[in-house]
Amino acid sequence: MGKRGGNGAKASGKFSWDWKARHILTDRFVLADFAKIMGIAGGGLTILVGSVVLFQGDWDAAWRVAVFALAMTCVVALLFLLIMLIIGGKFRYCFEIDDKAVTFTMLSGFVKSGNRLAVILGALARSPGTVGAGLLAKSEEYNRLAFKDISRIRYYPNDNVVFLRARYNLKPIRLYCPPELYDEAADRIRRGFEAGKALREIEDLTLGPSLVPRRIKARLAALAASSLILAAPLDAPPALALALSAMAAGAIWIPSAGKSLGSLLSLGSLAVGLFLARFLTTVNVTTTEAEFRAYAVSKGVRLNEAVLDNSLLGNFAPYETFNPEHWALFGLAILGVLVLMSLGLAAYRGGFDRKAPGKAGEKA
Repeated sequence: MGKRGGNGAKASGKFSWDWKARHILTDRFVLADFAKIMGIAGGGLTILVGSVVLFQGDWDAAWRVAVFALAMTCVVALLFLLIMLIIGGKFRYCFEIDDKAVTFTMLSGFVKSGNRLAVILGALARSPGTVGAGLLAKSEEYNRLAFKDISRIRYYPNDNVVFLRARYNLKPIRLYCPPELYDEAADRIRRGFEAGKALREIEDLTLGPSLVPRRIKARLAALAASSLILAAPLDAPPALALALSAMAAGAIWIPSAGKSLGSLLSLGSLAVGLFLARFLTTVNVTTTEAEFRAYAVSKGVRLNEAVLDNSLLGNFAPYETFNPEHWALFGLAILGVLVLMSLGLAAYRGGFDRKAPGKAGEKA
């Protein structure tokens, strides 16, 4: 534990140290994060399962299910704390501060070994799920936040801890510093944050106007369009509209995924449009004319019509039975499909990316 590299590390602009974590159950920051996560998970699970039963009209069952969900959340929390009691003190990290960013790396620990074991066992067992889970957990072993992206800093001098969170990065960094290094680490972070803030202001001036208002409008349009699809006079599964809405959200708010999600959204909307057209024109056959006439004769009923209308036979396409209200609802569903398709095409063409003015001209 302590600074590595000595004066040489300072001269190169880097400042780093190793840290052997104290036991997790004695770390108030980790315990606070754990309580927050379990509270959100338990509350969400309780509301979800309680609402499902409540919509069925059984109030007593909804209360019992909600209590059961809370109890299960508490059991999971206790099991996790028990596991942490056994392995919670076997972690070693490296923190590094340079002129551009702050870096966190897990050097060793039970979790790191477990992640690698999961990848190996998943590969041997030919289980993509296990391999994916191991690789996802392995990605948590390293994190780097650029100063220009840092949006929040909290200093805890009594605990020798600095908390950092950055834009577009869901993983914050909590730096644990030895007492003799805390002041210098905090000063470097403070100066790096100020330099990064100035750099961000310069970049904002060179970039075009913010796309946040446009993205918000597009997101509201996507939500409305997804709801309109459910208005179609057919039994459309809500999961269909939810999937299209989720793809639209990703295509609008994640520029790096705009091309892939935009193309999926466009193709998915096209598929929904074709499904609606097929539903509208597909003839539902219940019986043939010959069968119907034979049935009428067997009952002693004379049919005077030379040709029976399809509606008498039960053979009809849905559009033949639509009234003006049905046509209006179906038109709204088609409008929702067209809106989602246009949003997907806009995302595919980079319509929600923020570009510098004149960038196209420079390329030319």
